[in-house]
Amino acid sequence: MKSIVLILAVSVLASGCAQNVVCPTVAPEPSPQAEPISSGVRPKADDIIEFKADPIPVRTHFKDFKVERKELEDILRAWYQVSQEHWLHGYSHVALEDRTGTIKLKEGTGISWMVRPGGLAELIFQDGTVLYLARELTPWEKDTELTVELDGCVAPDKRELQLVCSMTRTEFAVEEKLPPPKVTIRNNTNADVDIIGPTITVIVCTLVQPDKTIVPMCIAMPTGRDPRQMPPRKLKARTAIELTAAGIWYYEETSGFEPYVFQKEGAYEFKCKYEELNSNTITITVRKNAEPAARKAEHLKKF
Repeated sequence: MKSIVLILAVSVLASGCAQNVVCPTVAPEPSPQAEPISSGVRPKADDIIEFKADPIPVRTHFKDFKVERKELEDILRAWYQVSQEHWLHGYSHVALEDRTGTIKLKEGTGISWMVRPGGLAELIFQDGTVLYLARELTPWEKDTELTVELDGCVAPDKRELQLVCSMTRTEFAVEEKLPPPKVTIRNNTNADVDIIGPTITVIVCTLVQPDKTIVPMCIAMPTGRDPRQMPPRKLKARTAIELTAAGIWYYEETSGFEPYVFQKEGAYEFKCKYEELNSNTITITVRKNAEPAARKAEHLKKF
């Protein structure tokens, strides 16, 4: 009799569940989700699910310098993470040639990236945190330390070098373009000095106009070599490096980087800066009736 009652009880429970009676159920296992990456932590190359590269600037000097997904993945796997101070001051930087874009990780994080010729990169996280990467790990001392002990000798710091700017002429006509200067870096000390990073770099310049307004400019210094493959340079004692500029530009908000054209008569002051080195000042005179260089050269050909 007891066995019959037990069978009936099981039947009632089964029929109750079938008639939408609430019955106990087993909750499914939650699907595992990737943890969001912390800001400032290098992402794994294999976690990238989306890669985008911004268009290459129209005025680029390195049309073959491109960053595809594979290049960025290699950077994430192999490049060194360095401090901001080291990244900014321990390497030579190539301006106006940045390649930029974004990536998205499989857990949803979006990160902006920037790769600069010469082996430098940034990862910018959504909260503004920046991770600095470099292809080569250069020697680095604190900014306050100007000398390094080498075998009992004191080696001069890069800031003890001399930056010299010169121009073939300093008189120009109104509506004439400002030509790039010749730039020389001299080591007047008795010891070799390391010039960290590639020799291709940008010299920053300022032009003080007759009304005392300042026009910031930059000079590109190409060397004919791929900047990504250029090794660090050592400037030997009592020697100099002379750099021939490809051009000089200032930034115009409406049209981007443009050559500078003299618009006013008067005296101008021009000087350059390379990292922490300041050059001499060149005084330039501009007149309305001055003979432009092209016309003067054509005139000289007749004699």
